[in-house]
Amino acid sequence: MARWLSLLALVASPFLFDGTAHALRCGTRLVVTGDPIHYVRSICGDPASITTSTVSRTRTVGSRIVAGTVIADSVTVTVAIETWIYDFGPRRFMEELTFEDGTLVRQRPLSYGTRTAIDPPVRRMHERVAIVDRRRTIV
Repeated sequence: MARWLSLLALVASPFLFDGTAHALRCGTRLVVTGDPIHYVRSICGDPASITTSTVSRTRTVGSRIVAGTVIADSVTVTVAIETWIYDFGPRRFMEELTFEDGTLVRQRPLSYGTRTAIDPPVRRMHERVAIVDRRRTIV
């Protein structure tokens, strides 16, 4: 019986987890690969940093045979790339999101976030502090 369970687990494991599935949770909603850039911003808000660049890529669009020689037809396209980093504070991992032409193509967890992402500003002596929604605000 144990041998059959082991075999079943071995056969079913690629279908249960393929290693590429990763979703970013923002509040109660999930952001997954393929989501448009405006949707991610509306769900998660503004990122801590944005890096933009462009990359030229050459792609083969077809091939033909001329006098016994294969000739490949290719086209060069320019792709706009934006890399966003979300910092959720020291208790969660930061997330790096990569967009190509406005579509999320890759998500990557980074190290733990920084404390400055959630810390209030330092108060000066003789300033009153009121607690509003569990955050410190200077009154």
